[in-house]
Parts: sequence; structure tokens; C-alpha cells
Amino acid sequence: RYQVQITQQAGTWHGTIVALGPGVPPKDTNNPDPARRTRNLVGTDLFWNLSWNPTARKFTGGQLYAPDRGREISAEAWLEGRNTLRLQGHVLLMTRTITFHRVTN
Repeated sequence: RYQVQITQQAGTWHGTIVALGPGVPPKDTNNPDPARRTRNLVGTDLFWNLSWNPTARKFTGGQLYAPDRGREISAEAWLEGRNTLRLQGHVLLMTRTITFHRVTN
């Protein structure tokens, strides 16, 4: 659904939406803030502030923006091999995991 560019900023990891898949609305229409409903999803941060936690062996302490719900939720992520990142959002006792695969230009 999303193509994301992942960067490191001030010691934490961020993912910015750079392209949308078919059927994904181009605007942030589900945002609870009416002023943000017209902003483009391309260029929006999908996740931010993930820091490496060596004890847990994953990135923790981050936030994830869920465009389909217009909500920010807590997040963590881990690598599975060199080319797969799993990002997991947490709301109360529910979790949702998104899988990203590295692509080359």
C-alpha cells in the first residue's frame, strides 16, 4: 500500500511515504483534524522516533501514523534478514504488523 523511504535522524529512525499503491486515497481523508484532511499522504511520516533497543533486539519507542484511521499509535520494529522490516503498531491489547521489503532503484 505504501512505498516508504527510511532515514535516520538524530539517532532515531523515520519512514516517510514516497508513493502510494493502487486504491489508496492520495489525501489524509481519515484524519480527525479537518484542517489536515486535504494534505497529501505522499511526504507524510508513516513512522518516527524508533530507537534501537539492544536488550529487546528491536527498534522501540516510536510512533506510527495509521492513515486508514487517522490515528497515531505506539510502534516498534525489527529486521528479518537484510531486506525485510516488520513494523508493529499497538492499541490497547491489539497489534497490527506491516511488512516492508527493500527495493532497489
